[in-house]
Amino acid sequence: MNALKFSNVLGKVNNKYIIEAVTYKRKKKTSWMKWGAMAACLCLVAVLAVSVFSPFGGMVVTAYAYGTDQELTAAGATFTTGTLNDNGELTGHPLMFHLAGEHIDTVRFSCQNGQINFVDLTEQRDEYGFAQNFTVFYGDDESDYSSLLIDWVPSNIIEALKADNTTISDLSEDVRHDIIVMEITFANSSSITKAIVISLETDGTIHATFDDYTVLASDDFVNRADSASIPRDTLYKQGEMTVIFYDNNGNEVLPEANWYITKDIDKIVVQWNGRAPDLVQMFFTPAGTETAKQMDFLKTEAINAENKAVLSADSLHRDSLMGHLQIVINFGSNTIQSELYNVIYDPEE
Repeated sequence: MNALKFSNVLGKVNNKYIIEAVTYKRKKKTSWMKWGAMAACLCLVAVLAVSVFSPFGGMVVTAYAYGTDQELTAAGATFTTGTLNDNGELTGHPLMFHLAGEHIDTVRFSCQNGQINFVDLTEQRDEYGFAQNFTVFYGDDESDYSSLLIDWVPSNIIEALKADNTTISDLSEDVRHDIIVMEITFANSSSITKAIVISLETDGTIHATFDDYTVLASDDFVNRADSASIPRDTLYKQGEMTVIFYDNNGNEVLPEANWYITKDIDKIVVQWNGRAPDLVQMFFTPAGTETAKQMDFLKTEAINAENKAVLSADSLHRDSLMGHLQIVINFGSNTIQSELYNVIYDPEE
């Protein structure tokens, strides 16, 4: 223990004990008093050592599922905030989470099989699109941490399910397994490593655990180079796409007074020019909130067609739905957003 650390710890001791030590007049010690004093000194040293060297001071990091605030633990939990069906259609967020802690400086994320998308709802940090390895700066403002979201997308599983006559139960455990390793550095330069281990259940739900982790020599995915950040005006640019709403008879559904009545909509056809994107996503934001924190991630579709995706409108058929719908197509390095469509579920219409 160097002098500075000892001084810092000693500074927490009540002054009256220091004064008593300075003014203490030596008395003849009996042997039991001598051994008692030695024991007391050993106890003090032990306490000081724990205070200075405890690995837990400022190094506790927890993880919470976005949308439910359910804590991810070593015991694990099953999440139903999103599901994946046998056709490879992804609905909602199977696993979207944020970290909580104190004085986090940076977190390096590495995803083994799928992809992860970092979303900063404060719009103060770089983002990377759908990637597998990147490093995020967290900073001193711990109130920001709950707005720094990691969205896991099992793109490899979606691709496997798109194969002919393949279901979730047909997939091997290795394919249905994924892991996100987080190398966390704190402001005092100390560090820990955590991991979320993910399993896709045969019913399409997600089971995940969060615990300490030791990077193994076989973890080649951790050694991949980080993806470069993408400027926001590139990542979220407006682009050319066509979005058409159809009823169950194949007729186009047009807006009424600038609102689309979702009970009449059976499917949404999204078309674009050029190469096929990796993913097409559908988002809904309730009217009156207008904030990203209230955005509902309705669907993700992996694309294997040339220039068209057909999205089911089932998630728009719910009472009290009223707000704004947006389609986003993702090309890995950037995304293209549609305009906002006003949608309302009105069974009386």
